[in-house]
Amino acid sequence: MSTDDGIFRLCYSFLQIQEDLISIRHFAANGLVVALTSSGKVINFQFSELPTLQSGQIVEQDDLKALTLEKLIERMQRYLKQGISDSRRLMGYGMLWLMADVYGLDVVWEALLHPDAEMFQVKGKDNIMSFKRRLLGHNKGVNYKVDAIHDIDLPNRVVVADFECLISGKEGRGTDFPKFDQNWKLICVEAVRHGLPLQF
Repeated sequence: MSTDDGIFRLCYSFLQIQEDLISIRHFAANGLVVALTSSGKVINFQFSELPTLQSGQIVEQDDLKALTLEKLIERMQRYLKQGISDSRRLMGYGMLWLMADVYGLDVVWEALLHPDAEMFQVKGKDNIMSFKRRLLGHNKGVNYKVDAIHDIDLPNRVVVADFECLISGKEGRGTDFPKFDQNWKLICVEAVRHGLPLQF
């Protein structure tokens, strides 16, 4: 894990923005994160130019360098418990879920999964936890690249995010659709692979 991973930078940028977002994207080649607010405003974060970000916000470069994955997750979890809009809450929980898949974080899966969750023909929290540990297990390295959250569907509590699978034998690109219930527990995940069908 490094601070130039897409999902890490997306989460870090999300925490710096106070407005409702409908989309956020990381451009790895030039260290840029671009966010689109619900009011149509575009906010840019140029990580190669820290500590002064193009959005006008000042961030201490040492803060980002010292920010571990664990600290970022703690910040996200604390933030999501505050009195924020449902739109921000949906995007934040979606990012946490995606981060858990990227790095194989079973503690985050455990916290977010609904007891009756379903994904990829696997049903129930315990079965999904076993499936996730087997496929994405802790300390297996980076499982995915996630550089874009294209949209959030607030009425249905669905996040739309692109991914690139880095798991040996399962490589490819696709779109993930994590869905949350009224209590912000993950109830369902669907995915579309952009290439040939993949068997788990």
